[in-house]
Amino acid sequence: MSNQIMNTRTMIKVLVLSSFLITIQACSNPQTNEQNSVTRSPASKKFGDRFSSTKIKQERENYYAQKRFELKRISPKEKVRQALQANNIYLMEVSAGRGGVRSIPGLANSNVPQVSCKTVSVEGMGDVLYGKNHMLYRQELLQYMQQFNLLMMPHCK
Repeated sequence: MSNQIMNTRTMIKVLVLSSFLITIQACSNPQTNEQNSVTRSPASKKFGDRFSSTKIKQERENYYAQKRFELKRISPKEKVRQALQANNIYLMEVSAGRGGVRSIPGLANSNVPQVSCKTVSVEGMGDVLYGKNHMLYRQELLQYMQQFNLLMMPHCK
């Protein structure tokens, strides 16, 4: 019986020591790639890529390319007609800067406080520019807003 206990104790010691050595080796010798930098697991690389500024910028650029396409599909005149038919009278506005100075394209700035119908702030006109498609979208949207507001303004009461 004592022989069996000795073998069990020895086996436990060997297992504990082996586990300890494996742990020490894993901590002190990480895998490296050719450039001698630590290799990341696929999960951590995927997480980092998900939030990369380059990827976010490209996604936003693609988004505004699609928005440009959608903007060209309906004329300001048709949009005003649809809004009037739905009894939804509004003007499109742009907020300049973080202070929120509002501007209504198509109206002189002095007339902005006199606007009596609701205004809708338009997305994509902020202080961040994501790329060429976003810049073109903003230019085209500004022209669209000017035309829309000039057509809608007579209906504001």
